[in-house]
Amino acid sequence: MSVSIGEQIVVQMVAALNAPGDKPCTAIRGQVDPVAIGQLPGIFLYSQKEAQTLESNATGRRIRTVRVLLIAEGVSPADSLIDPLYQFVVTTLRAAASSDDNALGVLLKQIYDTSILWETEASYEDRCVAAVDFDVHFITELDDPSAKGSQA
Repeated sequence: MSVSIGEQIVVQMVAALNAPGDKPCTAIRGQVDPVAIGQLPGIFLYSQKEAQTLESNATGRRIRTVRVLLIAEGVSPADSLIDPLYQFVVTTLRAAASSDDNALGVLLKQIYDTSILWETEASYEDRCVAAVDFDVHFITELDDPSAKGSQA
């Protein structure tokens, strides 16, 4: 059984964030709750929603929202510890998406970080969570979500 283009994109987003090279931590697919002290910083990805926005001939343009949770803890203000994670995620995903030399760049049309929800908790250690939503635009064949469409 084939895997949908949307699923392939999420898999490739995780792969791009875990590519060899300097990175602040390993990206994990899924929500992790609770995260133990000492396992941070953390980057966690999961799909939020998906919608079809346009149909043309036999193809459809779709948007999948992928949430990336960035979690850090440390000295106050903990939210300042999120900024390097945010910069890493945005620059890595945008670079991978703009390259035709890797699977992510081939699969999608556009990727945008559309919102950030900040949550800072006072606890034994200051901990901050930033939920960054990425809208990923891609095209599929209407009758086969696993087939990449060419126009829409």
